[in-house]
Amino acid sequence: MKYLQLGLQLLLFAVVSAQAQDKKDDKKWEVYDPYPSDWKFNDVNLNTDEGTWMNLDVSPDGKQIVFDMLGDIYIMPSSGGKANILRSGLPYEVQPRFSPDGKKIAFTNARIITMEGKQVIENGTIVINGNRIEALGKASDVEVPGNVKVYDVSGKTIMPGLVDAHAHIGAFRYGLSTQKHWQFYANLAFGVTTAHDPSAHTETVFTLAELQKSDETVGPRLFSTGFILYGANGDFKAVINSLDDARSAIRRTKAFGAQSLKSYNQPRREQRQQVMLAAKELGINVVPEGGSTYNHNMSMIFDGHTDVEHNIPIVPVYKDVLTFWKNSKTGYTPTLIVNYAGMSGEYYWYQKTNVWENETLLKYTPRHIIDSCARHRTMVPGEEYENGHILTSKSCKALADIVVKVNMGAHGQLQGLGAHWETW
Repeated sequence: MKYLQLGLQLLLFAVVSAQAQDKKDDKKWEVYDPYPSDWKFNDVNLNTDEGTWMNLDVSPDGKQIVFDMLGDIYIMPSSGGKANILRSGLPYEVQPRFSPDGKKIAFTNARIITMEGKQVIENGTIVINGNRIEALGKASDVEVPGNVKVYDVSGKTIMPGLVDAHAHIGAFRYGLSTQKHWQFYANLAFGVTTAHDPSAHTETVFTLAELQKSDETVGPRLFSTGFILYGANGDFKAVINSLDDARSAIRRTKAFGAQSLKSYNQPRREQRQQVMLAAKELGINVVPEGGSTYNHNMSMIFDGHTDVEHNIPIVPVYKDVLTFWKNSKTGYTPTLIVNYAGMSGEYYWYQKTNVWENETLLKYTPRHIIDSCARHRTMVPGEEYENGHILTSKSCKALADIVVKVNMGAHGQLQGLGAHWETW
């Protein structure tokens, strides 16, 4: 028993001594001074003249080489010397290539969907100089210069980049942004080159936009409203009871970098009008949502909003609505994929196609997102779709025919592919 007591005393002494030593060595860390002056650092210089798994290309004049190393792109004289960095940062960059003259490339034998009405060129050529299209037309009408890199894209279709005007693009969250935002890659893979996210966490979505602008990440050109001006109760409710309230909220939104704001379910019309008046003063677009409330939607058009987000919940529309909307300057982003007052369009595609077999989608989209929607799918009679998103789309066609601007908005339901569902 005596030996047991002695052992416990020694153990207790060791624990107390260790705690005391930890407390003694514990130095206060300040976020504004993360490296105290008494901390010691050693600089280590690394030089290398060899690399593994590198890709290299030589400039057309033979004077420079470009190569990748550890996800960055470098350029240096062919005769030797210092390698200067061209591309660095979060994205992992590989396989750099010079075009033959350093500027121009051409795509030949392409099927080209143009922006001239319904014109489609079945066998066309596109010549690109830098970042601009220099020539586009039938193969017989466009001469390809001799100093360009030519890509034969027989069997491929080239179309203008899609603009998704209502794209929730994975920014409704807190925390750090990933180096490669999979939602961006999925959209680019399906031809979406511009996205407008009308409801997102402000700090997240504008961080992503700034990363794009500084070439630190790759994605569709991104615009957003940031946080919505929400009229219902919640942790981000925007209280608008005067013109000054509206001005204050909009100044803050605009300072983040927004070119538009979302007025969402402000319950009284004068509140929505205050938002509109302040927005006009401050030069910012207003994209409202009426929450499937027809009277709200009509008053939004009357009060001059930029457009109406989501479909109006009544179809078909008749001459009164068509004439009223035609004489306004308000656009329409119906998001047929999440159709109000009827079956949503996305279920049609899950029912009619094997979405989980799309190889491009699988390359960029987490499998659990695809499988949860596509492999376990809702099955309904065809007339549900005829009386749902298809009937809504007919009203959109009627509005477009009288020159109301109808926008494509896929709502982020399925990144990239959803934009094609919405369009077709």
